[in-house]
Amino acid sequence: MNKQHVQQPMSFSQSELDARKSKALDSYLNGHYKSYRFTGGSFVHPAMQEFTFNSIEDLVDHSQAMQLQGRSRYPHYISLQGIGFYSVGYYKSNEDQAADLVLIYEQVEADYRAEIDEHNEAQIELLTQQLLQQEKKKKMKKEEDENNRLLASAAKEAEEYFNSLITKEPK
Repeated sequence: MNKQHVQQPMSFSQSELDARKSKALDSYLNGHYKSYRFTGGSFVHPAMQEFTFNSIEDLVDHSQAMQLQGRSRYPHYISLQGIGFYSVGYYKSNEDQAADLVLIYEQVEADYRAEIDEHNEAQIELLTQQLLQQEKKKKMKKEEDENNRLLASAAKEAEEYFNSLITKEPK
């Protein structure tokens, strides 16, 4: 049987939450690999907005408009081009990024709190089972001791009775 040990309860830590939010921000801004159950996976860029064009002139016009809006090209996206096909990636607008990050941070905090609750509930369940087993062992030990005492008493009584029969001589 695998002996498990009860661990200390987890409690909410703002510094841990901040570290998790920082990791989520990095994943949001720089992209991350997302695995899919049946089709493998791919690299996703949540902070990027991809634009495709049919002509290089449309791409240039759009790029100038993006620059005027203060949006910069997404550095981790490789622009694609083909016959009548051009694509480029830009960071989402600041408003879109802020809205995305609010949702991401809420999810990170919810996941962290759920992890704390799950850990603590698992530890309570483990401790409950261990205490139950401990009480069962105590009860079994007590019953075993009582049986041993009764057996010893019965053996002593049987021996005395048998010895009393031996010491009596028939007349």
